[in-house]
Amino acid sequence: MTPRRKKAFVVVGIVAAVVLACLTVSFRYIPGSELRRQVLSEIKNAKSIKVVEHSDRFDRPEDVYRERIIRSVDLTPIQISGLRSVFPRIPFSDIITESMCVFSPHHRLELAKSDGSTFIIEICFQCGQISLGKGDIQQIPDVWNEPLRVFVTSLGLDVDVKKATQLPDATSPSVKPTAGAGVAPSVASDH
Repeated sequence: MTPRRKKAFVVVGIVAAVVLACLTVSFRYIPGSELRRQVLSEIKNAKSIKVVEHSDRFDRPEDVYRERIIRSVDLTPIQISGLRSVFPRIPFSDIITESMCVFSPHHRLELAKSDGSTFIIEICFQCGQISLGKGDIQQIPDVWNEPLRVFVTSLGLDVDVKKATQLPDATSPSVKPTAGAGVAPSVASDH
């Protein structure tokens, strides 16, 4: 092999290695992939999970705000498994954009940990945003939106804010899920 040809092979090899490294790094940092990793990690490490439908401070801004729990459901192990399937991988085409809405969540996941702490995931179906812990508010990826809505409504909770905030007061009993409730449909792209 001539020196010129050896040099060409070395250059091609270096370029291929750089391209491969860039692709590996970019796949790890697809918008939303870290969000998915964190959500699934918190669900996996939770001792128990409760889904809560509640009031928000913007429901009646003239009043002194005190949260009202409208309904809540403690998830069974089968429902927790269904919850995991609500968060499929996020494709390149699912571009996460900014919302023009005020974040006014009416649903949350309370993930109790074995150390006694609780990790909170707040969800606003009205503006399509989510907040993890006390973190930044982010747009719910499109591929999560409908499965998350279906899951929450399968528990007997309402994702329509106007209906939800007109329900009985906080003395109403927690919703008892029906058999099979909370089992989200399988997401083929995640398998």
